[in-house]
Amino acid sequence: MEYNIEKFGEKFKEIRQNKHLSQKEVCGKEISRTTLSKFENGGRSMNIHHFLRLLERIDMSFDEFSYICSDYTLKPKKQIVADFLSLYSNYDIQSITKLIKDSENYLAISDNWYVKAILEVSHAYLQDQKDTPDLINATATKIIPMVWEELSKQDEWYLLDLRLLNAILYSFPIETTGQIAKEVKKRIGKYQNFTQVLPLITALYLNLSLLYLQNNKSEKAENILSEAKNLAYQLKRTDFLAVALVRHGIATKNKQEMEQGVLLSTFLQDKNLQKELQEEVENLSIA
Repeated sequence: MEYNIEKFGEKFKEIRQNKHLSQKEVCGKEISRTTLSKFENGGRSMNIHHFLRLLERIDMSFDEFSYICSDYTLKPKKQIVADFLSLYSNYDIQSITKLIKDSENYLAISDNWYVKAILEVSHAYLQDQKDTPDLINATATKIIPMVWEELSKQDEWYLLDLRLLNAILYSFPIETTGQIAKEVKKRIGKYQNFTQVLPLITALYLNLSLLYLQNNKSEKAENILSEAKNLAYQLKRTDFLAVALVRHGIATKNKQEMEQGVLLSTFLQDKNLQKELQEEVENLSIA
């Protein structure tokens, strides 16, 4: 459902009253009660600076406010982006399939580059579940120019851009991957106090570790997996921890740690993740 910006004042008033806050309490010294009254009654608009200050006074983010104004639903594009950013794992076929369907439905009536990129990355995730390397390479060849060429033109990368780069990291040659990962890590640093970025950093480390293991760079994998484990504990993300334990065990030839990671994945009742981790142990560990 689309929200009506002209109704922002009315909705703000409703929320303010529900919180039992007076106009005087939310106005402070920056906004007059007359200005607020006109805004709440639809008589005038509010400049963005003052509106954001009002939201601070009622302890609400703009994202939550717009969500409430949309009758507690996300707009289709926001929902697609939110689902992509919170994707449980590359092996979560059910969520990825839904993401593909939602993206296709959105693109049938609207055009958006990010949704197109999410759609292609989601297709690649599904393709990765099949034992068909030629098809995987073909899919990667299609995605890399589309995503990388667009993002490389930007002066700055933001959260969704970084998530897309992380998603296609495996498609680059290992030499290029290391350089891109360093750049991503540097730019992610600006988000260090933004809680939503920690899962992305962890996922980046885990993806990079797999590339290192596949290219017999165990020492590099071990270093970033130690960081990934710490972040997984901090986030209380059992899925991240299971992957980190298995791969750290592979990098350090620690059989007990590999077994712990696989066992942990069984508690999630995620058969795809469990299967992938077992295959990693079989294919990447060195006796």
